[in-house]
Amino acid sequence: MKKAITLLAFATIALTLLSVALPVKAPADNKTLWKQYDEALKKGLPKTAITHLEPIIARALQEKNYDEA
Repeated sequence: MKKAITLLAFATIALTLLSVALPVKAPADNKTLWKQYDEALKKGLPKTAITHLEPIIARALQEKNYDEA
Protein backbone atom coordinates (compact mmCIF):
# COMPACT_ATOMS: atom_id res chain seq x y z
CA MET A 1 0.00 0.00 0.00
CA LYS A 2 2.82 2.35 0.90
CA LYS A 3 4.53 1.62 -2.43
CA ALA A 4 1.34 2.37 -4.34
CA ILE A 5 0.90 5.75 -2.65
CA THR A 6 4.55 6.62 -3.26
CA LEU A 7 4.25 5.61 -6.90
CA LEU A 8 1.05 7.62 -7.31
CA ALA A 9 2.63 10.68 -5.69
CA PHE A 10 5.71 10.37 -7.90
CA ALA A 11 3.58 10.03 -11.04
CA THR A 12 1.50 13.07 -10.08
CA ILE A 13 4.60 15.18 -9.49
CA ALA A 14 6.17 13.99 -12.75
CA LEU A 15 3.07 14.81 -14.78
CA THR A 16 2.80 18.21 -13.15
CA LEU A 17 6.41 19.03 -13.95
CA LEU A 18 6.05 17.83 -17.52
CA SER A 19 2.94 19.90 -18.10
CA VAL A 20 4.74 22.99 -16.83
CA ALA A 21 8.02 22.26 -18.60
CA LEU A 22 6.60 21.59 -22.06
CA PRO A 23 5.74 24.87 -23.74
CA VAL A 24 2.37 25.19 -25.39
CA LYS A 25 2.78 26.30 -28.95
CA ALA A 26 0.75 29.42 -29.51
CA PRO A 27 -1.04 29.60 -32.82
CA ALA A 28 0.71 31.75 -35.38
CA ASP A 29 -0.77 35.17 -35.91
CA ASN A 30 -2.33 36.04 -39.23
CA LYS A 31 0.64 38.17 -40.27
CA THR A 32 2.96 35.17 -39.97
CA LEU A 33 0.50 32.92 -41.80
CA TRP A 34 0.19 35.42 -44.63
CA LYS A 35 4.00 35.53 -44.94
CA GLN A 36 4.11 31.73 -45.09
CA TYR A 37 1.38 31.82 -47.72
CA ASP A 38 3.32 34.32 -49.86
CA GLU A 39 6.55 32.32 -49.52
CA ALA A 40 4.80 29.13 -50.62
CA LEU A 41 3.37 30.89 -53.68
CA LYS A 42 6.79 32.31 -54.59
CA LYS A 43 8.22 28.78 -54.42
CA GLY A 44 5.48 27.53 -56.73
CA LEU A 45 3.68 25.49 -54.07
CA PRO A 46 -0.02 26.34 -54.36
CA LYS A 47 -1.24 23.35 -52.32
CA THR A 48 1.06 24.35 -49.46
CA ALA A 49 -0.15 27.94 -49.76
CA ILE A 50 -3.74 26.76 -49.40
CA THR A 51 -2.88 24.95 -46.16
CA HIS A 52 -1.73 28.31 -44.76
CA LEU A 53 -5.03 29.91 -45.76
CA GLU A 54 -7.18 27.45 -43.82
CA PRO A 55 -6.20 28.70 -40.32
CA ILE A 56 -6.46 32.31 -41.52
CA ILE A 57 -10.02 31.71 -42.69
CA ALA A 58 -10.97 29.84 -39.52
CA ARG A 59 -9.62 32.61 -37.28
CA ALA A 60 -11.25 35.32 -39.38
CA LEU A 61 -14.62 33.61 -39.15
CA GLN A 62 -14.21 33.13 -35.41
CA GLU A 63 -13.42 36.84 -35.00
CA LYS A 64 -16.28 37.69 -37.39
CA ASN A 65 -13.81 39.37 -39.75
CA TYR A 66 -15.73 38.34 -42.84
CA ASP A 67 -13.73 40.57 -45.19
CA GLU A 68 -10.55 38.65 -44.50
CA ALA A 69 -12.32 35.29 -44.57
